[in-house]
Amino acid sequence: MTALPMRGRVLRARTHAEPALEYFAFCPASAAPSAPLLVAVHGYSRNAAEQVERWAPLCDATGVVLVAPHFDAKRFRTYQVLGNGADRALDALVAELRQSFGMLLGNIALTGFSGGGQFVHRYAMAQPKRVSSAAVVAPGWFTFPGREHEYPLGTRRARRHVGVRMRAEAFLRVPMLVAVGEHDDASDAENLRHSEQLDAQQGASRLERATRWVQAMHETAAQANCAPRVRLTVIPNAAHSFADCMDNGLGELVFAHAGITTPAARAARKRLAARA
Repeated sequence: MTALPMRGRVLRARTHAEPALEYFAFCPASAAPSAPLLVAVHGYSRNAAEQVERWAPLCDATGVVLVAPHFDAKRFRTYQVLGNGADRALDALVAELRQSFGMLLGNIALTGFSGGGQFVHRYAMAQPKRVSSAAVVAPGWFTFPGREHEYPLGTRRARRHVGVRMRAEAFLRVPMLVAVGEHDDASDAENLRHSEQLDAQQGASRLERATRWVQAMHETAAQANCAPRVRLTVIPNAAHSFADCMDNGLGELVFAHAGITTPAARAARKRLAARA
């Protein structure tokens, strides 16, 4: 393996595996062979470029390798529910990065906004051994941990998603941060999915749905006699906007949750502990 020659610059590329996945990657000049990998997943706008633009400065300051996949609407229409092979495409991307960067990229931290938050929490629940931490930011709706409903509303296996298997005893061990803007509380928000069953289970707004999901995860952990590893934080002054969330401390919160140390991340970790 040879080290990628473009350290310190954003790389735009496409995987060789099928289905091919376009992505942006950033490898800081200071990244060590055991550097952690941050995977930042876009939302409905599918603006992976914005993800890498906002996350790269924090990654550069901490030596974290960054990748922002682009799940295009034609081939990955239902990426939010791991559809069209989106989860397998991400696995192939990480494998190719390890080879092309010539690095181990030890721990994998996931973060995703809106539709990306949907993908991230479902990927962490389906592939818990591959994830060191997950930050789920303002998703429209969740997969709840109970088996009362078929996937993607619940964890019971469904014929339409035969390749997705979720076991509570495994995914309950993944540290997950759920973050939502304090003003992301509108039931008529754009691109917010509604149905009678969904609203009855999860609530009417993103803030309410996040609150209910964290509560359900805590109840499931209690039933399994294990400590809850999911926490909720409300981002002040933020609506349903990735830029708003980043401007009001999301980056530092995610890095603190992932155990990545910077002065701002240490301060954010203290805030997280105070809110727990």
